Amino acid sequence: EYPQVVHEPFFEALQTAKKTGEPQRVQLYYSEIKTWYEDLIYPSADGISVYYHDITIRKQAELALQLAHEKLNYHINNTPMGVVEFDVNKKVKTWSHRAEEIFGWSEKEMKDKSDALQTLVHKNDIPLVQESIDGLSSRESNKGIMQLRNYTKDEQIIYCNWYNSVLKDNEGNITGIMSLVHDVTEKAKIEQELKEAEEKFRNLVEQSMVGVYIMQDTRCTYANPRLQEITGYSVEELMNMDSILDIIHVDDQEKVMNNFKERYSGNTTSLNYQFRGRKKNGQLIYVEVFGSVTQFRGKPAIIGTLIDVTDKYFATQAIEESKTALQKSNERFELVSKATNDSIWDWDLQGQTIWGNEAFRTLFDADADSEFGMEDFAARIHPDDRDRILMLLHDSFKQGQTFIKAEFKFLLANSTQYIIVDDKAHI
Repeated sequence: EYPQVVHEPFFEALQTAKKTGEPQRVQLYYSEIKTWYEDLIYPSADGISVYYHDITIRKQAELALQLAHEKLNYHINNTPMGVVEFDVNKKVKTWSHRAEEIFGWSEKEMKDKSDALQTLVHKNDIPLVQESIDGLSSRESNKGIMQLRNYTKDEQIIYCNWYNSVLKDNEGNITGIMSLVHDVTEKAKIEQELKEAEEKFRNLVEQSMVGVYIMQDTRCTYANPRLQEITGYSVEELMNMDSILDIIHVDDQEKVMNNFKERYSGNTTSLNYQFRGRKKNGQLIYVEVFGSVTQFRGKPAIIGTLIDVTDKYFATQAIEESKTALQKSNERFELVSKATNDSIWDWDLQGQTIWGNEAFRTLFDADADSEFGMEDFAARIHPDDRDRILMLLHDSFKQGQTFIKAEFKFLLANSTQYIIVDDKAHI
């Protein structure tokens, strides 16, 4: 019987109907005509009746729905985010494998909990969740995002971003909430550490006694209050300038610009140099900067310090001028001491050494490189005069005298002969 359909599902259904006397239903796809039929088989005493019903459209819809469901399951099981579905009573209906990895609870454990939100959400964040749910229910938008502190099964606190969507039935009634959960604990920790670091940086530089700046290209993107005091420009004015070169002395702008390029190019990471600037009131100032290359808001930048060295500059200039004047004075003194036949000597009280011109050194029979001190000098003073002269010097220092005059006998070198010396000294 029916040799053309032996071993086919339709044949098996016919045999079952014949043996049991029960109606059978079978769905078959006929590839020759690309059509789905539902075969309804009814056995009777007279034989078997078969009714064919074209179900191609319905079957295609079912297959499309099945494919979509398989894709959804694939994404749920493979997405890096956890997938969680809650019903209106806040019980878990869907709990993906990734959700289990994030929170630690199995799907069965979560489905058994009467109020999953109390289990998952930090107690201080529960009001935020309720507020979000109320907002989603009342708004036309069915989506919302929030960051929450969550508990894990091992009692750790983690930070998660929740991407929530309201689920509704055909009549618009809310049936639950579908959520995608992204564990951002590491990111939150980094952001918190960055926030704390920025706060420490601001606390440090805002109170700093030196100007602190961040430059990108030639624009100032950060300035502390001390920089405002040094330049006379407010922080807002400094940051709104088209170029910081505007407040640099025109003769130093090229130097500053070249130093910017040197660091931005990577040839050097840091530089320390001085230049002249103009305060807001037009006053000329001398400043010293130390800057290093860094990254700020994803772009190359120079962070550095600026010190007002105007007073130091003029003090250094005065010292240099004094050195020059002293050098000229010493040169004149040398010329005078060489030109005179009188003995000229100088006693260095700190070094306890005595310098003398050629006439003075002759008394000691010493060359220009020889060194001698007050003890050598005092030894040449006649014993009858020595205590008097040394006491005179002591009293003059003590009383702050600037000029003394004394006459005493002085022993010539390599001789037993004393000469009478009329010594005039300026202290």
